[in-house]
Amino acid sequence: MPNTATDVAWDMSIGVSVSGTVDAAKPSNAVDTAVDQAREAADLGLRSVWFGQRFDYDAIGLAAIVGREVPGIEVGTSAVPIFGRHPLLVAGQAQTTQAATHGRFALGLALGAPSFVEAALGVPFERPVARLREFLIVARQVLETGQVDFPRPAITRAAEQAGRPAPRIVACVAGAVTDDVAAAREAAIAQTAFYDRVPSYQRVVALSGAQRVAELVVLGDEDAVAASVRRHFEAGATDVVFTQTNLAGETGRQRTWKLLGELASMDT
Repeated sequence: MPNTATDVAWDMSIGVSVSGTVDAAKPSNAVDTAVDQAREAADLGLRSVWFGQRFDYDAIGLAAIVGREVPGIEVGTSAVPIFGRHPLLVAGQAQTTQAATHGRFALGLALGAPSFVEAALGVPFERPVARLREFLIVARQVLETGQVDFPRPAITRAAEQAGRPAPRIVACVAGAVTDDVAAAREAAIAQTAFYDRVPSYQRVVALSGAQRVAELVVLGDEDAVAASVRRHFEAGATDVVFTQTNLAGETGRQRTWKLLGELASMDT
């Protein structure tokens, strides 16, 4: 097994999650900051930048602006909660962003958490899996054909019968390069405590053999993080996107992005 980043070579796409903020205590323009961070990522050789949905910006709209301002880099959402949104409207946003970026946009959707959906949006968190399935079927039909015929047969089986390729699998990995793992782990515990109360996350954490999300955050030196990237590709991921790369501060974020850019450049 390789021990250094220079020993690793994969067919891969590596990206990072961009928050649009540098210091939460200081006011900033999220759009301008996101564009600057995306340029930094592109200069380092990273292939993509991804945006989570927040209340101070629209993730799909921000992706359109960043993709337009930073040619060549892929932009995506990771991820936009479907509750409170209609699939036809989201499909329209996605098509606009895809046009603005000339095909460099990836739409990521998610359920969100019951405490967020019900408290913040006032929408009952009911039938989440069925709702997501219906949402994806409608959105995909609109994006691929421009028409909607719902319901229809199982989309996966239909795709296999049509000889379509395997789906794209984007693995979002929380982690950072750092020499002070203990301090970064404490920061991870604080930042991920919310997810420990979300049932869907609890199940994933349990299946991973951990008790809380923070235990799954990847922290360590360049070799340790590179090994984690390798494991995710070996497990079947087509894309690896690192999130929460500021867990060890700005210096740690810069080290993390530099490493990921080096790993991404090995595929060029």
